[in-house]
Amino acid sequence: MAVRISKKAVGTELAFAINPLVKRWLAGLSADDGDDAPDWDAWRERLKEAGRLLKVGPVEVDRAVLEQRFACVPERCSPSQTRGKSKCCCTDLEVELTRLEGRHLDRFGEPLTGYMARKEPRLGIAPSCKGKFWREEDRAVLCRPDGRCVFSLRDDQGRVRCHLHAFARKQGVPLSEIQPLTCRVFPLLIIVLGRGKLVLSVLAKHSFREVGSLHPRRFPCLSDPTLPPIFESLSADLDWMFGQGFAGKLAQLATE
Repeated sequence: MAVRISKKAVGTELAFAINPLVKRWLAGLSADDGDDAPDWDAWRERLKEAGRLLKVGPVEVDRAVLEQRFACVPERCSPSQTRGKSKCCCTDLEVELTRLEGRHLDRFGEPLTGYMARKEPRLGIAPSCKGKFWREEDRAVLCRPDGRCVFSLRDDQGRVRCHLHAFARKQGVPLSEIQPLTCRVFPLLIIVLGRGKLVLSVLAKHSFREVGSLHPRRFPCLSDPTLPPIFESLSADLDWMFGQGFAGKLAQLATE
């Protein structure tokens, strides 16, 4: 999920123990301070005044993270016939890359190009960007030939999967070495403000406009109340980002 960072926060040293890979990712994201850029400071103040911010160590957590239910349901977000009004993160959202992520993709360029050429014939039929994996104009984003992520796979049941998982296994490298972190943390939002403040939020009705997304009810993975809480479905990722036991602390707070 795209993350927006206040320009005044770029270069700020985060004053807490965060996974170094996540820290480099946050530092590498471009600032979005145009006329239409979200005012994240005002957004945070509204949450604070409403009693919607909790402190988990040095991280401020939006209560929406405790309430949101989430699980990847590719058979429902992208059925074989038509999705109707349902949306899919691999098709309907844009993924911005940091320079480091671009370099990682370039590092695996030759084997990845060969792998994708064999696995994804649409890349040779309908290339829609400069290069096959990512393009750089005013910013770098993953390419989306035919309107779908360059690394997405549509299986024989019409479900959207990710080629990078199988490629990483084939190369014997951690997935984090090649998969953009935005994909790993979706639908979580990590918002860095000035003075080293970090807010952990989620794609929700009070945040989707700020990140240029559609309403979360359009995504089957976010709109089904029978799905598990996000702190359960993404527990390993939350602990990877913020330290062992972070997801458990969120689960504890959710019962209070």
